[in-house]
Amino acid sequence: MQVVREGIGSKGPRVTSSIALPGRYLVYAPKTRFRGVSRRIQDPVERQRLREIVAALQADEGGFIVRTAGQGAAAEAFTADARFLVKSWKGIEARIPKATVPSILHSDLNLFLRTLRDAPGAAWQRVVVDDEALHREGIDYLRELDPEMAGRLERHLGAEPLFMSAGVTGDIEKALRPRVWLRSGGTIVIEPTEALVSIDVNTGKFVGARRPEETVLQTNLEAADEIARQLRLRDLGGIIVVDFIDMERQDHRQRVIDALAHALQRDRSRTKVIGLSELGLLQLTRKRTRSGLGATLTRACASCAGSGRTKTAETVAFDALTELRRVAGAFTQEALTVRAHPEVARALTLALQTPSPIVARDLALRVAVVPDAACRSDQFDVSAG
Repeated sequence: MQVVREGIGSKGPRVTSSIALPGRYLVYAPKTRFRGVSRRIQDPVERQRLREIVAALQADEGGFIVRTAGQGAAAEAFTADARFLVKSWKGIEARIPKATVPSILHSDLNLFLRTLRDAPGAAWQRVVVDDEALHREGIDYLRELDPEMAGRLERHLGAEPLFMSAGVTGDIEKALRPRVWLRSGGTIVIEPTEALVSIDVNTGKFVGARRPEETVLQTNLEAADEIARQLRLRDLGGIIVVDFIDMERQDHRQRVIDALAHALQRDRSRTKVIGLSELGLLQLTRKRTRSGLGATLTRACASCAGSGRTKTAETVAFDALTELRRVAGAFTQEALTVRAHPEVARALTLALQTPSPIVARDLALRVAVVPDAACRSDQFDVSAG
């Protein structure tokens, strides 16, 4: 069995018995004899050239599919890639008789080498890495895979960390925030949920042209391009719903849909624009194979349990009062101490000093409130003595 999608959230990994090994330009399917070309390569002349190349590949058994990165590659590159993939599969088969159940027979490349393998070489002017071991590993890998690209792999030697000098650190921080500002002053708000990803577009500070419909159109067009970029950057997938600013004119709506579809063509993951719903929401899907950037770099908040909200100090103070009433009967004479966050302590002290049917006067006199900055803002501790 082969894992084709990692476990995401509460969903377990997806596995298949249809084995497929990805290479630089080809995907090798050892249990089929199909030969084909990626549907993302649309030029009919190029498709025919690639069909002829892949049909001529020699293999004892198995099928090949040309990847999008294979567009424009020479026939020799496909031959070398096919030889490497067949050799890898034979190595996997050789390990089967000695393997216990369950066991891992083959693991994909690490993230760095996988990025080099899947990158469209013609689109990359240079690749910079700041780790010496990774640099050597990448050079050795590319010398066999793509010697020309190996010459574009560079080692970062500057005093400033690579991510800081390239501005990547700031981009990652922005990608973890729900709100993204557009150049015009508009905003998009991205909220991933278990079922789907919701994206809301707003004009924000942008006032634009004198005619409101032109302001709306310009904001939506800019948002369409940024949404496609954010989906790639955050690696969001599944069902995606975009609430663009309402447009009255049909031609404006179509321009925005076309702009988003055009921007999504740069995405390596398979995407499909479904269209506008009856509520005016644009629906699309993006293939999801792993957790997104936010799920990888962050975890659920300990205070709000991942809800994104936490109780107010007054609400927590009321919960403390309820708990005091519950335990008061078990400790009829003893004094009671409540230890809570300073904001909660202030709210609780005020509640105890205010005449109320919720708290009897004799109970209020027995309670000592202790502010403790180490306490979480949504928790408290009640003890006797």
